[in-house]
Amino acid sequence: ILKQQKSIVGVLTLFYIKSELDDQIDDLTVIENKTGKLGLGNKGNVIIKFKLNGKEIALANDNFSAGEKVDNFFSRLSQLKSILEYIYESKNPNVVYFISGDLNYRIELPLESFKEICNSSQGTVDEKQAQEKIETLKNYDSMIMVKKKFEEEKLYESEIRFPPTYKYKKLSTTYDWKRTPSWTDRILHKNDNCIKCLFYDT
Repeated sequence: ILKQQKSIVGVLTLFYIKSELDDQIDDLTVIENKTGKLGLGNKGNVIIKFKLNGKEIALANDNFSAGEKVDNFFSRLSQLKSILEYIYESKNPNVVYFISGDLNYRIELPLESFKEICNSSQGTVDEKQAQEKIETLKNYDSMIMVKKKFEEEKLYESEIRFPPTYKYKKLSTTYDWKRTPSWTDRILHKNDNCIKCLFYDT
């Protein structure tokens, strides 16, 4: 059963529930936040909150601010903070949440350093080369700092075992050198024993 359908320019959320669970859903609410310049909807999030058999659950679909500058990083932090504040506004520490989408967090390395780590001799790097250096590249992932800042909220992500997802040259597995390749598309969730990740990949 389709319970909700909401969209802003960069985000589309379709919320389905199995028909046999329909009568177990309570307090279904949806909010939309447009965070683009001048209040436009090219960036923002859609958050769905509900109770399933009394368990409070929140699902946030997001498109955070882009860019590699320090100001862009802090803008993303602010957006994540506002989402977590909304999720926890009921003061229920047991709420379960998922925050996913184009979160735009970056590998904090200059392009040339990224190439050197991936042993690029031709000035290009493909996803296979990046895959071989994942453990080194993960040390520069800005998500490390983000998790530390939100330790109280038990922010968690399953282990990344795939190469950076952004950005490739069209119809290829070679990275576009307009920016440092990064893991921009992420799924974060509460660190809770009731959540088990079965698959996390591209």
